[in-house]
Amino acid sequence: MVVDKVGGIGPNYGPKKIQAKVETSRPEALKDNVTISEAAIRQKNVDTIKKLALASDERADRIKEVKQKLADGIYDNPSDELLGQAASNIADVFLP
Repeated sequence: MVVDKVGGIGPNYGPKKIQAKVETSRPEALKDNVTISEAAIRQKNVDTIKKLALASDERADRIKEVKQKLADGIYDNPSDELLGQAASNIADVFLP
């Protein structure tokens, strides 16, 4: 028995045609350029100064708290929880 081809199954089931890649030349002179205005630079400086001003108050409070803990002797015989927290903080600094 001989079966002749009647028609294709569909467009995606035929032999694949290999298309040659066409290389296009790119001009090397095309580069991106970013310009930051003077107003934006001033605003960035103002934001940085505000952030530092607020942080100094928080830092001063933290320093007072740590000095009080040192005076109370909390760090003389640290608990396992305190040692674990310190080890975790050190690991966060040195391990990414």
